[in-house]
Parts: sequence; C-alpha cells; structure tokens
Amino acid sequence: MFDETTNSIICRKYLVGGGKRLWQLWKGTFLENDELCLFYAQKGSFYCDILKPLFLNFVKQIPHSENITALDFLIKDEKNFFILSGSLDRKIVCSNFNGNQEFKINSSVQMHRSSVETICILQENSNFLVLSGGGRSELFCWELIFEEQNAPQFNLLFSTELKNENNIDDIRVLCVRWIFGRRKFAVVLCSDATIRILQLNYLTKSIVESSRFQLCSMAMFSSINLAGLIEGTTTSSSQLLFSTTTSGYLYIFKLLILSNGTTKIDLIHEPYFVEKCGLSAISTEISPFNNHQHFILIGSESGSISILTFDSLLGNVENNIFVNLHASTITALKIWKSSIQDSTLLIASVALDCRLCIGNYIPDKNEFIPQIQICLSISDPAALIVLPNRTKKELNEEEADEKGFSCIVSGSGIECINI
Repeated sequence: MFDETTNSIICRKYLVGGGKRLWQLWKGTFLENDELCLFYAQKGSFYCDILKPLFLNFVKQIPHSENITALDFLIKDEKNFFILSGSLDRKIVCSNFNGNQEFKINSSVQMHRSSVETICILQENSNFLVLSGGGRSELFCWELIFEEQNAPQFNLLFSTELKNENNIDDIRVLCVRWIFGRRKFAVVLCSDATIRILQLNYLTKSIVESSRFQLCSMAMFSSINLAGLIEGTTTSSSQLLFSTTTSGYLYIFKLLILSNGTTKIDLIHEPYFVEKCGLSAISTEISPFNNHQHFILIGSESGSISILTFDSLLGNVENNIFVNLHASTITALKIWKSSIQDSTLLIASVALDCRLCIGNYIPDKNEFIPQIQICLSISDPAALIVLPNRTKKELNEEEADEKGFSCIVSGSGIECINI
C-alpha cells in the first residue's frame, strides 16, 4: 500500500494465500484509528480481514523521485542521526533520523548534472564536510552547516571534473572516501578502472590529482573499502585500501602521504583471486584478537559472500568462508564487531533479490551462522548503513545488542528494518 499524500509505503506484506482473487480496501466507520478493512474473494468464499497497526509497516518517507544509490550518516548529538542520500534524480537530501525512529527530510540540493553515485562525510569537531560524486566526471565538496533547531544547509565549497587518460571528462565517480582522517585528502574509484588520490586546496578552491593506479586488463574496479590508519613514522603516514574487480580479484593497496606532502599508491599484495565472476561489494573489520589482522567480507554477482583474512604484518591472505547467500548480485554489505560477544562478528547484506540477510561469523570456529532473512518492500536495493537502536545516554554497551540495531536500505525508496 502506498499513501500518495505522504509519499510513504504503508504496508510491507500481508499474506492471504495464493490464487487469483478480487479485493478491495475499505475504511469503515466501525474501525478504530489506523485500521483498514481488506475484502477479498478466494476459492468461492468471501473474506473480510481487519488490518491492525501490527500488520502495517510504515516505511520512511521517500526523499527522491528516482532510485537512491548512495547513503551515509552523521551523528549530530546523542539523540539525532542525520542521513545523507544521493539518487538518480541528481539530488542530495539530508534527513533527520532520531532515536524514536522518526524520519524527517530537512534540506536538499541539486547541483549534479547526472546521477549521484557516492556520498562521504568527514566530521572535524563540530564541522561536517561532504564529498559527492557521480556521472559526467563530477566531484563536489560541500560544507554542511547546522542552523537553529538542527536545520542543516548545504554550502558548496568547490567542485571539479575528473579527466581520463585522454583528458576527456566522460567517466563516472563510483566511490569517494576521505583518507588519512584529514580534509585535504580523498581517494576516488572511477569507471575508467582507476583509483586516484586527490588533494583538496580550500584556499584556491581546487581539487588536484596527486597519484593514481590503473588496471591494465579489460576489467574495472567495482568497490573499495578503507581500513584504519597505520601508525606513521617521522617521514610518512599510511592507510590500507581494499578493492574488488569485475574479474573476481581482490587488490590490497597502501596509501601513503610522505613528509614532503606527496602521496603514493602502493600495491602491497599480488591480486588475489576470490571467485570466477564479478565482485560487487566489500566491507572490512579489524580482528577483535589482533590489530594487524583484517577480516574482509566480499559480495559477488553470483549472490555469494566470501570472508578472507589479511595480516598486515605477514602480508598473507587466507580464504576462510564461501557461502551462497543470495539469489542475485549483492549490492551492499557490512561486517562489524558485536558489542557483547567479543569473539563474534555480525554481517548484513542486501542484493538484487530484494532480501536483507543477517548472520554471525565466529572466527575461532571459522563458522558462518545465518540468522535472519527479510524480504524488502523496496526494489533495486543499492546501499546499506547500520545504526544502533539506542542513544549514548540511554543504554550501556551490554544492553545495546539486546535492543539490536537498525539496517537502513535504499533503492526505489528508503526502508528501515529494526533487528
């Protein structure tokens, strides 16, 4: 059910059995508030079901007119999350998502000439910087300014158009991330099979490419994920970058910023073959037992997930788990530590089969345990973020997992699922 007055999906799913039937919804005077009556005919019988609020899943207001391709979030205070979304309609929207699961659109901006493919937020004290990229080689840098009553406004700082090797701006910016924890550096994944480090100059309002890595094959990079900063020496600081390709390989890079301000992209491990199909999504988490060990979660076009480990000291990669989890391409996934079980990692994934899958990975036993599969009410899921169902003042860490977490999935709309 779709409410045109509020642009909201009201009912996710209500099962009445198979077979063709005639049906009609009715709002009767004898019904209580928020109740609806569903009449339907089936196999020679006539049925009347009252849909109570228990059966109604109010999916959040749709902030875009077309598919939502990018999500990120920021924490303004203990009670308010803000979600930034980008879409094929070229808009970026900032929405408030508070502790009561209320979702309110605050502001939007439309400066992109093509679809918005990626959004990334950097928080410096009380300041929020946003990078957005998409089609037509466009990359924008914004400042998100919060006015009275938590009303955010977008302030455009500067923008650029990235060029390919032929100096033509006909590429797509597929993913952008801030690196080194600084506002001056970012890494971008482009559709011309390149990964580039960019330097941002806020005085001259310019974005300059400082280094790049390009695939030599016909394949292209499909996703990237950053690990935490590596403790730097007096001459440099560095950060690990993991990337997947459409040919089924995992690439591991070290991003370096030297003392003279120059940057480098070093391939520190030979390309590691994961699966004989395109890899589509990646997420990483540091081991709860060893700060040098990274768990790498990879999703593929076959609908399977792989869990690998990379030891940054030894420099070796091991393939631990391979699971057929979805029926089609995995578009987004997340791996993170459980707050009450130190030896367990939680995993969430969404795919084009319109399902959200939740599972546990136990490193000690090298075991993956599927927990929940949920049918989404939106189509073409493209992005996923995970938020705790609590505020910092409401719950301690031991109570956090009891109350669970929220998976926010975007596609043809935005859906919030409380786990």
